[in-house]
Amino acid sequence: MPDRRLIRVLSIDGGGVRGLIPATILSHLEQELGARCSDLFDLIAGTSTGGIIALGLTKPARPGSPALSAADLVDFYRSDSKRIFGEKTGVALDLLRPRYNMGPIRRVLREKFRKVELKDAVTDVVITAYNLSTRSPFTFRSWHAQTQRDRNFRMCDVARATSAAPTFFPPANISPVGLARTHRAQFVDGGVYANNPGARALVEAIARFTGPGELFSKVQIMLVSLGTGSLLRDYPYKETRKWGLAKWARPLLDIVFDGVSDHVDQQLTVLLDHTQGLGSLYRFQADLTEASDDMDNTDPVNLQRLHDTALRILDRNQREFREVCERLARHRSVSIAQNVVAH
Repeated sequence: MPDRRLIRVLSIDGGGVRGLIPATILSHLEQELGARCSDLFDLIAGTSTGGIIALGLTKPARPGSPALSAADLVDFYRSDSKRIFGEKTGVALDLLRPRYNMGPIRRVLREKFRKVELKDAVTDVVITAYNLSTRSPFTFRSWHAQTQRDRNFRMCDVARATSAAPTFFPPANISPVGLARTHRAQFVDGGVYANNPGARALVEAIARFTGPGELFSKVQIMLVSLGTGSLLRDYPYKETRKWGLAKWARPLLDIVFDGVSDHVDQQLTVLLDHTQGLGSLYRFQADLTEASDDMDNTDPVNLQRLHDTALRILDRNQREFREVCERLARHRSVSIAQNVVAH
């Protein structure tokens, strides 16, 4: 059987400041291969903080050339996370209003992405969010932004939409580039349904790059999925049995995000690792045994622990990381752009 085309897909989970973990792993990947992620992958998907990373990796400096490296994004978490999570609305109002003001995160994202538009992404990028206006999941796709005026948003607005975690930030009220305010819609964090966007990434890659009958005969998918740490915090029954709406609000968000991530990982393992011919899954994840599982803990000690968690993931998965590097290097010069199926 002739060699099949390899579709290289990168998926990055949500998790707030814990995005430092996948950013660090990607920094080592870029150093190892001497190339940017936008050149190594055919499609990059992200949710919430993973969406910000995905957009950062595909932001153009000029047409076809990425502006930021993964190392730049590591610096972003170390230098800007304190600004994003630094202005609380007030402890006394925490149950009545979002924990953080919208101004700081909006300013940081505008500084990072300026007026760059989604249609100009240097690699196909997929970002998840939830549309409160239509009460439905929403997917930002860079290739749709290139052909559909109402699907092209500024990257800074997409980043706000995918990371507007309920109880932490207000919803993002945004509109497509150049369209009237009547086209505005409210979005919240895509983590409410796809904190691990791996399944979304797989479906998008199949739809984007394969034609009828190609999937098992002519195409193979390589999915690299990066987590932001598994939560280990215990909620004792003697406490939870007394909880009402106010007590459940914040823990429930963590449970939903973490549960969704693990569930998708289990599904992808069956689909890719246990299905002959479809492709392969490389999942890089670890329990948060030392670093905090809080999405907003920007203490320098915790940031270092998150960095150390990433190094531990790489150390414990040396064989898988080496295999990823070898496969990406082998297929680095292979372009699948001419094989895109129009949708």
